[in-house]
Amino acid sequence: MNSVAQQTDTIHIGDLQPGITLIDTYQNREKVIQRVEPYDTFVRLFFENDDEPSTYSVEQLQSRFELVSNAFRADAALVRLVAEAHRLQHAYLFNPIFATETSLIDPLPHQFIAVYEHLLKHVPLRFLLADDAGAGKTIMTGLYIQEALLRRQVERVLIVPPAGLIGNWERELRVCFRLQFRILSSVDAANTNPFADPENRLAIVSLDTLRQERMQNYLFEAQPYDLIVFDEAHKLSARYELDGTIDTSKRYELAEQIAAQEKNLLLLTATPHMGKDDAYYFLWRLLLPEHLAAQKAFERLPDREKSKHLLRRMKEEMITFDGEPIYPPRLSRTIAYPLKQGEISEQSLYDAVTAYCEKYFDLAGQYNRSAAKMAMMVLQRRLASSTFALQQSLIRRAEKLQITLLSLQDGKLSTEGLERTQAELSDVDIREEKTGDEEEFVEGKEESEKVDEDLERATASRSITELETEISHVQNLVELARKVYNLKAESKFEKLWEALQEYQNTKVLIFTEHRDTMVFIIERLEALGFTDKVAQIHGGMKYSEREEQVEFFRDPNGAQYLVATDAAGEGINLQFCWLMVNYDIPWNPARLEQRMGRIHRYKQKQTVVLLNLVAKDTREGRVLRVLLEKMQKMRDELNDDKVFDVIGQQFSQISLKELITKAITENQAETSIHTINTQFTLENIQKQLEGQQKSVASTEVKRLLTNVQEQRESAETLRMLPAYVRSFFEDAAPSLGYRIEGDIEAIFKLSRCPVSVQNAIDKYPSRLRDRLTFSRDIALPVGSEKPEAIFLHPGEPIFDATRTHFLEKSNAEGKRGAIYFDPQTDEPYLFYLASVSLVRQTDGEPHVLDEVLLGIKRLSDGRCEETPAHLLLTLTPRAAQQSMPSTLSAEWLNLADETQVVKSFVCENFGHPKLSVIRDELQSQLEDKIKQIQVSSNLRKAELLEQRRNLKEAVAKGVPAVQTKLNNCEQELSVLPTKREQAEADLVKEIENTILGPVSIYVRAFVTPSPIEEIPTKTLRDAEAIALKIAIEHENKRGAEVKDVSNPSLKKGFDLQSTHPTGEVRYIEVKGRTRVSSVELTANEWRQAANHQDRYWLYVVYHCDTDEPQLYPCRDPFGTLIAKPTGSVTINAGDIMRNSIGLTHDTLL
Repeated sequence: MNSVAQQTDTIHIGDLQPGITLIDTYQNREKVIQRVEPYDTFVRLFFENDDEPSTYSVEQLQSRFELVSNAFRADAALVRLVAEAHRLQHAYLFNPIFATETSLIDPLPHQFIAVYEHLLKHVPLRFLLADDAGAGKTIMTGLYIQEALLRRQVERVLIVPPAGLIGNWERELRVCFRLQFRILSSVDAANTNPFADPENRLAIVSLDTLRQERMQNYLFEAQPYDLIVFDEAHKLSARYELDGTIDTSKRYELAEQIAAQEKNLLLLTATPHMGKDDAYYFLWRLLLPEHLAAQKAFERLPDREKSKHLLRRMKEEMITFDGEPIYPPRLSRTIAYPLKQGEISEQSLYDAVTAYCEKYFDLAGQYNRSAAKMAMMVLQRRLASSTFALQQSLIRRAEKLQITLLSLQDGKLSTEGLERTQAELSDVDIREEKTGDEEEFVEGKEESEKVDEDLERATASRSITELETEISHVQNLVELARKVYNLKAESKFEKLWEALQEYQNTKVLIFTEHRDTMVFIIERLEALGFTDKVAQIHGGMKYSEREEQVEFFRDPNGAQYLVATDAAGEGINLQFCWLMVNYDIPWNPARLEQRMGRIHRYKQKQTVVLLNLVAKDTREGRVLRVLLEKMQKMRDELNDDKVFDVIGQQFSQISLKELITKAITENQAETSIHTINTQFTLENIQKQLEGQQKSVASTEVKRLLTNVQEQRESAETLRMLPAYVRSFFEDAAPSLGYRIEGDIEAIFKLSRCPVSVQNAIDKYPSRLRDRLTFSRDIALPVGSEKPEAIFLHPGEPIFDATRTHFLEKSNAEGKRGAIYFDPQTDEPYLFYLASVSLVRQTDGEPHVLDEVLLGIKRLSDGRCEETPAHLLLTLTPRAAQQSMPSTLSAEWLNLADETQVVKSFVCENFGHPKLSVIRDELQSQLEDKIKQIQVSSNLRKAELLEQRRNLKEAVAKGVPAVQTKLNNCEQELSVLPTKREQAEADLVKEIENTILGPVSIYVRAFVTPSPIEEIPTKTLRDAEAIALKIAIEHENKRGAEVKDVSNPSLKKGFDLQSTHPTGEVRYIEVKGRTRVSSVELTANEWRQAANHQDRYWLYVVYHCDTDEPQLYPCRDPFGTLIAKPTGSVTINAGDIMRNSIGLTHDTLL
């Protein structure tokens, strides 16, 4: 009898339960209890495979039966699945770039470097990612979040972008990474705290929504997010005042509070240094508040320390893995058009409107009506945009002024009331103050559009008579605009159409600042025969509607033209289009840069062409034409596209809007042109580019390319997808009662699954719910922007819900253990799958810093040694019909239960060494960090003392509002020593609170030599050694560089890694036999074959014990050979010889 009885004195009726195995000593066989019916003095037992129940008294029970130990009696296939479930949960430990497998993007070198060489190496993360525009900072952030979630370094993540980018962030994270972030708005905070809702652990909220008082309070009441990302972080503005005090925006104050939570903080911006040293410093102060309490502390910070928190790469330095530039060149063409002349003409309309604007701009200045001045500039902008936009604005203006006049005439509004209502109108130029991505959407309109319409009632008139005069003037302009528009001959559009004849059958992106002009352009294009060929995007659309229009434009058979406004156009990526038209030229250069960024970005294959339309002889047109032509000229002279990226920085000291305003209202076009010519010189541009490089050091991508390529190649053999993940799912789902319908190697669907899994499925669009796949290429085919199926993998909700359900049901079986056979061992051993975490205790919560998951082999003498975590995939599981091995003795059972020895082995050999590395590094930095804090505190104290002196003098002079500043200064001085001491104490606590977590054992197994040997083990090993030698010689003859990875302790799933002179890489599994027979691949080898297919080769050598061995190389055995599953995989000898590349004996010698 091979079973091991449990070491107990007697069996009691209460011990008996279904599933228990008893040894019937009378029949000398094991019996498994199916049902128990206990009575006072006897028990009725129903055994499996018995027709009738049997009844036994207590005495009969105890004399006849022995209770069998439950250890290692679990289903071996099931235990192996439990081990795989835990291994896949820790997949990043086996492939350190695992998120590149699970995402639907192929990271570029600079993106790979950012995530794996920088972001993931810092825990906690306090980082400024400042790559050039279009570099894919959203992709890098998504890849980092994916890895951090898989590594359990974060659980709650909040993205804080400008309003215009919310939809783009949600889409990119959902499509590329299957990360289901929820967009939060102020509506979500109406009745409850949205940040406390577990459903919002992954959330996106706009910066301006978050800084609302209610939202801000809710944020700080809820559990802190583990990671907060600020996009366009340069909007978090702060600066030094002349008196030394700090002027912080509401946005910056919000970011300061978040930074004080000491969680992971990632700042993203393409423009970290806008020519202002203090603004750049204040971004850094968010990252390291106590280390950089004063600007001088930042200036003294060594570059090596800055490099731990900053990464910047310029667009022109970014390359592919082949070393080719990512971004094509840009060409800018300025198309000047003349206004049509005549009594009723564009010229006469321009002159009349400009005269009106000049007059009332001047009056508004005299009467201190700033909103009325703004209203005149809005009219002038719309005049330059299109006659239709101007006409619509004049009509609305006349109507609103008429309402004001009637209110004055009826006595409903006094002259004082008029003055008051005019003072209440906003004079903020949204287009100047904000870029397109920052605009909010108000009442279905873009913020700038709404402000424009509000300003249509702004007036410099102060009485009924003045208002009547102005209304008459406006009505005359309305009539003139109507007549000009009805001519249906707008020279601007005609010139554009003439220019577009050079680009027939080309997709064209047309930008305008005004929705009325957008409507006009669409009407004109449709009149030319492009009905149903024009897409549009504007601020009145939901993000989903914009996506539909983008797809309409992307479709080769869809729209040829896309007409978009600025705010709505931000956040859309249109790399498939290379021709862009600036129908209006923004007076804010940053908006011009953003427009270019829609098409000049990664995956753009063509030279980008920009067509800029300006009126030839108008005041503003002359200024803009000079600017645009100088930009292109300097780009040509410097042969450097970076010129386009520093337009905004050239206007950091002067305002383009002010130059244009002066040209219009003061007829000073020549003065403005002179200013541009003085500012935009070759020397200034070069200084700007050099200064940018010095202010924010950039990192060269090309220098690191070789190292990145080596990392990727190394990770290739460690891939988990698709084979390991698919095989687990294919076996686990049916064991849970799920039904897989379709082809699991292509597309399939699930049915009969529990609520948790169905809920995960239902979160996807309905068109995808029956389309599941383990193939990236099927999920997102090449050239497609929309997923065609749901890509399953660890970290994806459906897969994770399935794995969780499986472990809930089967985890106990893993701890119970099972029996496996190892043909490569001569002695039995125990196997354990265990893990240990390195954590940092903060606020009573452990935060994972690192983990170890490993296999442990325990030998008969009690010694432990490391073995691969996937060992069970390389062994043969005991089948249900096989007897328990005779090698499983009571001594082995006792040894198996001594888990403390195993846990100590894990801690001493893996946990504590990793802990020491982390603690030693922190300890080595401690002195420098404390010194940095002390220096920073002293410098801040010096700043405050100087500030206090200046403020006291100002108070003595009676300067208003200075006393409050002085009180704040005194308060900060008083708490400065305490803050410094706390910061120093926190550094010490950081070391003390970095500890080892408990060891978890997930699975155990008893492994014994194979019971029956078709081929003696020694003969098999000798044959394998001969075969390996022959395979290496075969590869060497072909000039290949061969790496032997056949060491049994590695269990890589192949024996040789061979690189041929052509660059071809082969992963070769070698099998040797003394005669022609079938060969067996382990489950691990078969999964590697499935993962690598064309790269994977099976080299079978027959007749290894003769002088004429025969080699049969088979490429892609997974795809070409017929296999029979036997716990491992068996391949027939005939298939091997038929599918091999034929080799004679001569070729082997």
